Amino acid sequence: MENCTLIADSGSTKTDWILHSSKHGIFEYHTTGINAVRDSEDAMFSVLAEQLMPQLPPATHITQIFFYGAGCIPPFSHKLKQCLARLFPKSHTEVESDLMGAARALCGNSPGIACILGTGSNSCLYDGKRITANVSPLDSFWATREAELYWDAISSVSCSRACSPQALKKRFWTNTASPPQTLSRRSTASHSPTAFWHHSYPSSIATATPRAYTAC
Repeated sequence: MENCTLIADSGSTKTDWILHSSKHGIFEYHTTGINAVRDSEDAMFSVLAEQLMPQLPPATHITQIFFYGAGCIPPFSHKLKQCLARLFPKSHTEVESDLMGAARALCGNSPGIACILGTGSNSCLYDGKRITANVSPLDSFWATREAELYWDAISSVSCSRACSPQALKKRFWTNTASPPQTLSRRSTASHSPTAFWHHSYPSSIATATPRAYTAC
């Protein structure tokens, strides 16, 4: 097969791969998710070598690799780039965040605003080449807007961003088993952040959060 480009869109649960060939078209593959913050270098290499490589057509010559994924920020992205370099030593490889992937896909080389909705909600201002501004999503749970966790999410964001009265914030964190920093670390390390929060969070507190304190 002639020169090809490999593109990955990865979350913590699954990775979608596209192999583009100008002659043979597009091929799609799937592997376990890769999170550069959560996973060790050995774990990431294992996914690539044992799940991706067997799916690629024989004699595939990949000249470019663009990997966009969860946790792909410095310095964590470097270890994933090393894994890819071990398997594709002659390829030009870029490892960027999923938000950069969304910005490039949506805006191309033009400036704009790109957003990701879902468990890993995020947004940015993009100048056509790089992300110039970004409001922190806190982590995969805090910006969640899924129906089941909607009130939990806005309550957490409200209390974390100091949008709620002190009395409500005190009640909220008193009824939460762990401080926010600990919960963030545990959520990031979990292979299923949404399930983690569903079982760890005091949902009864969410119903007490007035909308007036969550619109920020």
